[in-house]
Amino acid sequence: DNLHANDYDQKRVFLGPYQGRSPDLIPRLRGVLTNPNCEFGANFVAIHTLAQWSRCNVDGRRDINDSVSADIKLETETEDGGVGEDVPSSLPANMYHPRR
Repeated sequence: DNLHANDYDQKRVFLGPYQGRSPDLIPRLRGVLTNPNCEFGANFVAIHTLAQWSRCNVDGRRDINDSVSADIKLETETEDGGVGEDVPSSLPANMYHPRR
């Protein structure tokens, strides 16, 4: 999202929250890339609300161990969403892979 970027116009600073995205999107995403303001302090609200949105569930409940579960998932999840430990054989030798 290029929601709160101001690198195109340094006279404008976005100070609002990350909003307008349904939590229904979360299971379909692999990540969200955001482009913050150039001014460090001005990014707090937008980045904080983006983080809160990314941790919410459609039904409004949160898992007690959601951060731990996310770390474990990141460490063990394969490209197709399955769990595995092997490096894909089709990966070129010059491409980074965390398990290689």
